Amino acid sequence: MARLILSYGGLLLLVFAIKNLRPEWIHGEILIIWAFFTFLGYLSHLLHGFGMEKDREKLVPFHMATQGIRFLCSLIFVGFYAYLKIENIYLFIIDFFVLYLFSTYFEISGLLRKLRRF
Repeated sequence: MARLILSYGGLLLLVFAIKNLRPEWIHGEILIIWAFFTFLGYLSHLLHGFGMEKDREKLVPFHMATQGIRFLCSLIFVGFYAYLKIENIYLFIIDFFVLYLFSTYFEISGLLRKLRRF
């Protein structure tokens, strides 16, 4: 859990650093996107922990379920903001995709770290 907090905290610091250096690269709703991925990361962490605790054989279905939930929630999130006709939607989607890749990397590296212990 501490690594999850450090990962997303470091990502927030990176976002603020880029926002100060190149504000044209960062959308105004970046903190909402970051909070969304932090919540999804926490939810994924809980589901993976539940899968490892109950039966290690069921880890793959739990991982696939978290990936499916992440994908569906991401589609709903972007669709909601597209429906609201937010300004500069292309920058919003680019920032969203970059944070999606970072959060996926955090999730995979954390899962690999857990699997090496077993």
